[in-house]
Amino acid sequence: MKITRVDTTPAPGASALVRLRTDEGITGVGQAGAAHAVVAEVVAAAIEPLLVGQDPLLISRDAAMIGEVWEALHGAARGRAGAAEAVGGTDIALWDLLGKLTGQPLRRLLGTARLSARACVAVSGGHEAEAAVAHGATAVKVRVGGDVVADIALVTGIGAAVGSEVDIVVDGAGGYDRLDALRMARALEDVRVAWFEEPVRARNLTEYNAEHAWLAERVAIPLAGGKRLRTRYEFLEPLSRHAFDVLRPDCTVVGGISEARKVAAMAAAWGIRCAPYSAGSPIAHSAALHVALSTPGAEPIEPGAPGTAPVQTTVRAGDGLGLGLPAASPVSRGMAVRVMV
Repeated sequence: MKITRVDTTPAPGASALVRLRTDEGITGVGQAGAAHAVVAEVVAAAIEPLLVGQDPLLISRDAAMIGEVWEALHGAARGRAGAAEAVGGTDIALWDLLGKLTGQPLRRLLGTARLSARACVAVSGGHEAEAAVAHGATAVKVRVGGDVVADIALVTGIGAAVGSEVDIVVDGAGGYDRLDALRMARALEDVRVAWFEEPVRARNLTEYNAEHAWLAERVAIPLAGGKRLRTRYEFLEPLSRHAFDVLRPDCTVVGGISEARKVAAMAAAWGIRCAPYSAGSPIAHSAALHVALSTPGAEPIEPGAPGTAPVQTTVRAGDGLGLGLPAASPVSRGMAVRVMV
């Protein structure tokens, strides 16, 4: 068996699908969290030349070999725009291929016995949150980042509606300056906030780390971040500055499943949590879920958009091979369907 082609196609959300095709018709699929034109250039120039002609049974025979291939691919692509994302999409495809070749779902290859994770149901207000809890939800997520007074009222209202036994994930979406983020965080100290995610706006990586480290020194609720960081190396500074209590690597941005697992190991070494973030497609969702199931404490995880029915209170990994995507799914035909926030 040989890899005959590495191709890319555009996907919604400024991303690209990456497929590893073999001469026996088995295809591994991944997703890169960067614009298709950027990813396609990196794949054509640096990735496809290294992989075409290789035997995927050798490359994908175990996790250690995939790790070696990651280093080779990243070395070849380093310095190019979209390198981490393109290598990450390829890495996800390699893991998917490994599962298909070995007849195993990805969660087993990653060494986990867990079959499910607690779901975090996306809501937009107290009534939706209350309804979700009535259906069994133990965690909800709300997006803020606008007017701080209205946002405080929104989140405290959700807290009042769901009670003290339900976790609330608050996504700041980089919507505040540091003072409003501080005001917001302090107002939420009496609410059961699982974490306050990336509340401070930043124009570059230096500002991102500095602003969140500044905020972390002054608040008592957990802060989360990292979904836009590329490779484990960009996590070193926020870790050393104690900027976050929860790391949220995005498999499609950080460099794939292999790199997200390294970030999870770094978080464990620093004594903090890691909860992988999904960019929204079935591929990104599946990659994040399988990594989460192999990472202690990596929950809750978002299962769907606001208003999704029925309310999903648990996210389960199926027994499908590799990522577990159905052969006839829209993804296999080049489309990415949004299933998460």
